[in-house]
Amino acid sequence: MSIFAISRTIRHFYFNYHHSESTPIWIHSAFIQRIQFSFRQVICFLFVGFLAYGTQLANQLSLEYLVPIISILCLQQTFGSTLSCCYQITLAITPLSIFLFVIKKIGLGYHNYLATELLLLFTSFCVAYGCTQVQTRKFSLLYNVIYFAGNFSNPSILSTYSFELLGVYLLGMVMALLVSLIIFPLFATFDIENRFNYSLSKLQRIYTLTIQAFLCPDKMSAYMSLTRASLIENMVHNALTPIPMKLDKAHFEPARLLQKIFNRKHRHIIDLTLQNDFTSQTINLQEAFKLLRTAYITTSRHQVKHALEIETTIQSEDHLSHAFFLFQLDAIVQLLTQIMTNDNRKKDISKISKKNTINLKEQLKLQWPRLLSSLKSMVIIGVGSIFVLVPRLAAAFENGQWILVTLCMA
Repeated sequence: MSIFAISRTIRHFYFNYHHSESTPIWIHSAFIQRIQFSFRQVICFLFVGFLAYGTQLANQLSLEYLVPIISILCLQQTFGSTLSCCYQITLAITPLSIFLFVIKKIGLGYHNYLATELLLLFTSFCVAYGCTQVQTRKFSLLYNVIYFAGNFSNPSILSTYSFELLGVYLLGMVMALLVSLIIFPLFATFDIENRFNYSLSKLQRIYTLTIQAFLCPDKMSAYMSLTRASLIENMVHNALTPIPMKLDKAHFEPARLLQKIFNRKHRHIIDLTLQNDFTSQTINLQEAFKLLRTAYITTSRHQVKHALEIETTIQSEDHLSHAFFLFQLDAIVQLLTQIMTNDNRKKDISKISKKNTINLKEQLKLQWPRLLSSLKSMVIIGVGSIFVLVPRLAAAFENGQWILVTLCMA
């Protein structure tokens, strides 16, 4: 193996940028990605822990223990997932911190148990109803209960405490993004490409096994080939199932920049913006197939006419391979046409759904599942808050705030 091949393998392994035709099989495995993600979490914990406790930053933070926790919990398997998680959390806790600052500034709460409890339940209900994603809701509720626990235990705390807590969250999320970008980065764009390359290679294997089963002389060999094709089909299905979710995360990644950095020849990275080119190429393929089919029929007629004139016999085996090829090509054209038609239908449906979301009545309409889930979260936090807000229980449970934190993250 040459030095160039070794360096290319190391680069593909570190950046998770794989090519099925030039990369060893073991690099594609999910086990290697889990090992990389575990190593990324360890590095994140060690780096952020050192930053929070081993530098001068520890003297300026009042909640330095939260920085490693936030970083570890925000760190996801792909960079796009981490960025999406941090973005959703920031959108949720920024207005909450402003609201809590205003409440503290005008002095509406935190003077007694009842006022603090009612305000805690109100904000918890609003956060739980407003956050549609489970992880974002947990982080926002955690922010809320830590803020109220700190204010009730120390009434003389500064009014800017909500922004200090917001700064701790932002610091932890920035550290998670840096680690996800530097240590064994896995981009959702590359992950989608790797899954497509893997699926295409397996589909080629399914095609070969199907042809072998078609040409097998005995039923047992044909059955074995079809069974192997079915197993590979399940593997392809498992590889393609997470792609819709990963496509949502890939929108947060600079796909064009990654394309310029890692592959300027545009041979491997999937370009999801070439819908018009795909449509035109499909139409050209349909026209070419019609011309090919017409030429084949004309040639067959001339051959039959010529055979009748010279009184010879035409062997069916001579036309079997050509007819089977046309059958395969027709199936491919129909499949591409169906994909294009279904995509256009999805576009029409998406346009209709966008029009429906503009309707103000639909936006103001209560969603009962979310409402019930929000009420459940509010009740759970209300029960857990008594270990912090009730003086006797707070004295009996010295670390009662951790009970409340556990209930938020459960």
